[in-house]
Amino acid sequence: EVACFSKTMPVPFTAQQASSDSSRPGARWSPDASGKHCRPRAQNGEVSGVQKRARKDASTMTQEDWSKLSMAMNKLKTEGKLEKYATMFSEGMPPEDPTFMNFQNLPWFRHFLFDFETDLQVVAKDCDLTLPYWSSCNEASS
Repeated sequence: EVACFSKTMPVPFTAQQASSDSSRPGARWSPDASGKHCRPRAQNGEVSGVQKRARKDASTMTQEDWSKLSMAMNKLKTEGKLEKYATMFSEGMPPEDPTFMNFQNLPWFRHFLFDFETDLQVVAKDCDLTLPYWSSCNEASS
């Protein structure tokens, strides 16, 4: 039996809105892969806080969401970054070494996803773009 939890997703906020008015509450730094990447800004324009990333359930994504993700993935592929991530993933998580798949290696995987999502956000120029998650609770059983 799988326990399912509902999540409240924040209202989307685009990078274009963030860069247009840094004095407005909720403004963010633009997606540039710097140390300030998509982080919230105070009214004086200074970065204050961390970027919040909210993943969406794949079953609730709109066609527009899928189009943004697809466009960003294609840009990473064109730039050769997607292949670099694939190589890094296969070398970083060797299938012949089952000891890698223990809890001590979760930070590596989390950092990998963070870097990958950051690159997706940069090419899409969208701080809200994240990788979707799949919930087995939303799938019809057969």
